[in-house]
Amino acid sequence: MRSQLPCAACTVCHNSARLLRVATSDRPMIKDYTDEGFTAALCQYFTPAQPISEPEHLHGREPKLKAISRALGSPGKHVFIYGDRGVGKTSLAKTAFQLHSPHSKHFPLVACEANSAFFELVDSIRRQIAIHDQSSAAGTINLREIDSPINSGLALPTMRNINDAVEALRAAVSTSGPPMVVIIDEFDQIAEDKDKKSFADLIKQLSDQEINLRLILCGIGRSLDELIGVHLSTDRYLATVPLEQIPHDARWKILEAAATFFGIDFDRDSIIRIGQISDGFPYYVHLIGEKIFWDMQDDPVKVTAVSADHYQRGIHGAIEESQTSLRQAYELATQKHSNSDDYEEVLWSVADGKLLSRQVTEIFAQSYDRIVEQRHGRPKLKKEVFYQRMNRLKQDNHGRILFGTRQGWYGFRENVVRGYVRLRAERAGVRVGVDHVKFS
Repeated sequence: MRSQLPCAACTVCHNSARLLRVATSDRPMIKDYTDEGFTAALCQYFTPAQPISEPEHLHGREPKLKAISRALGSPGKHVFIYGDRGVGKTSLAKTAFQLHSPHSKHFPLVACEANSAFFELVDSIRRQIAIHDQSSAAGTINLREIDSPINSGLALPTMRNINDAVEALRAAVSTSGPPMVVIIDEFDQIAEDKDKKSFADLIKQLSDQEINLRLILCGIGRSLDELIGVHLSTDRYLATVPLEQIPHDARWKILEAAATFFGIDFDRDSIIRIGQISDGFPYYVHLIGEKIFWDMQDDPVKVTAVSADHYQRGIHGAIEESQTSLRQAYELATQKHSNSDDYEEVLWSVADGKLLSRQVTEIFAQSYDRIVEQRHGRPKLKKEVFYQRMNRLKQDNHGRILFGTRQGWYGFRENVVRGYVRLRAERAGVRVGVDHVKFS
């Protein structure tokens, strides 16, 4: 779902789609595209495997983009974007960078790993700045030149402390013009607290010493303290941007934009349903939309509207191509155990409703009862057995897919899993997550 490089095809998508459209072909297709032209056109609207970087395709994030833009315009201010996995943190960061540096040909992005050490990451930041500067000046990138001793950290003393790191970055950035922006992605992956503390110190010194550099940090977490956990004085240097699921109208706009471009009628109920299944995670809207449109492209007859068959095959295709980690989590929780149908129905019940965390009594009475009714012929579990199934889904042999509290509140350990659970229920003919929303 994440990538450091922009889609190569997207740089020529518009022209390729226009040139590869044909008036006639060996079979009718959406707006008479060849498969190659359709691929080029479709990637303008659906990118489930890649972050978005164009503002016109990032729906529902306008307030967040405005907040980041204002933060980057404030002297010494850096940005920290945090939220659930798959909610679109990298897309927001890349789009914010694109708005800040609209003429840049390179996204300066550093990805963190569990074994990432602070000074190695600082050197990666310096390298990204050099690549950006060379790309902006010449339009091409010469990695040999960037890695030459005169341009690399070899020309500076070995970094031993925070002062050395600050000086290395001071030497890398221009002292004039708008601040250089570098994205630090997957900050939550850094394992060592000392490296997190060093980053907090670096942020403070970059601001205090007026270095012309801003960092946009992205990480999975529920709070800034959870991600950094140290150096409380760093708070004043950071604009914190908590990222939630995108609202319903933004989910619809993703699908509507593609339907308008291709001249396809996309019925209101299907658009709303996809938005509900997605649970507000853009990944699922992009994945389901992509599969539905490809199914229409493959239809042997001329297509002018999304049919029930296109929708169902799109759901099946989305399940088959979902992230491996999501599929594995679901399979471990259900299919490797006896009474797999029971466990599936319990998961579907937890994924029902709008709240991410719900009381077990409500899950049983308001969701499970209705789900079993839709499963004609399936016996209903007694309340005590249902509670046992839920408790087992918190255990290691079921992948700890759920968490629970002593007060009887349950939810998914990773919220992004809810969308996949809803997908599986939809394929089985069971509708969960059906909240009442107004379609504008």
